[in-house]
Amino acid sequence: MAEKGITTQDWVRRFGVSVERDAHTLDVVLISLGSNDGQNANATNLFKARSLLAQAKTVIWIAPGPKYPARSQILGVAREFGDVVYERPVEQMQDDGVHFDQMGYKRMASVLARY
Repeated sequence: MAEKGITTQDWVRRFGVSVERDAHTLDVVLISLGSNDGQNANATNLFKARSLLAQAKTVIWIAPGPKYPARSQILGVAREFGDVVYERPVEQMQDDGVHFDQMGYKRMASVLARY
């Protein structure tokens, strides 16, 4: 479940109930949260988002780039849960530094295909 431009807190509010309900059916989950949190980045919200997926088999985080305040918090939550972290390849990003370019999306697809 995705929505462009929302914060982690908004994602938990909007999708939390249905994600938690369906988590046991999910083999691989890809999480890309935190880039829109800005200075309001909060490990508690990231932990809540991840906890909703407690029954998912494999969770992969796409880490925000180094300039994002939520980055260190995401790495901590991922470490705590034993999740996989995928670093955004700088050379395969659009100029905004957030979204993949065409090659970056292909690379992400190949990473997911391994699971």
